[in-house]
Amino acid sequence: MSLFGFSTGLGATFVHPNHDRIQVVSLAPRKQSCYKKLIQLCVFYTVCKSRRIPFSRKRSLTMAEVIQLEFFKRKQAATRGFKSWSKRFGDKLDEQTRLSDLADNTLLFLISPGDQNIFALYELVMGVKNLGTASDFFQLDKAEKMEVIDISIYVLDQLRFESMRRLDWLESGAGQPLPIVELVEQYPLLKGPGPAPIPTLNESHPKYQVYRGLPELEKETFLRKQIPEAINEFGKRLQD
Repeated sequence: MSLFGFSTGLGATFVHPNHDRIQVVSLAPRKQSCYKKLIQLCVFYTVCKSRRIPFSRKRSLTMAEVIQLEFFKRKQAATRGFKSWSKRFGDKLDEQTRLSDLADNTLLFLISPGDQNIFALYELVMGVKNLGTASDFFQLDKAEKMEVIDISIYVLDQLRFESMRRLDWLESGAGQPLPIVELVEQYPLLKGPGPAPIPTLNESHPKYQVYRGLPELEKETFLRKQIPEAINEFGKRLQD
């Protein structure tokens, strides 16, 4: 049995050391933040056990252990975040999956207008943030709901820009380099205090000359107006 893991449904389950025994504790998703230090201690214990390092609550982690701990946490976040996506799309998705790794059909589903794609994004964000499943969204408090919505909109933007890249509508090399899980985890840093940077329209695009003549502040609006056409064009290419 794994020494550390999460279950779905009403709560997340983790195990922690109690001398020679393992105690299992189930927590409601909204209460899990109160136990962050305890969860980190559990992961630290798991790392120590796997490497046969004596466990001590007072011992500081080495840099290698910190890296391993972060990797373990991100892997768990990806497992939660991509659980429904893997079932829905049949894709192999993990903590290293980038926007550019998504299958065309998967990308088309996620960028298409409708409630289904929005809840798919909620499933991703809430899974990574350990807030439960999309069905738990309406049980979140106001701040948590706004956080899920904001991150989902940001990820949706990145997905739509990815479809435009695949159409060669955006400058080459402008792809999002971070894995999808990190887009969710690092949203506050990526968003920043000002407007988020957006890609540049490719010179080969038929409307590039119009775009080029616009003031910088109007270029983002112009680019976003191309999104509905990009979605339609992307869908047509998959049908051909």
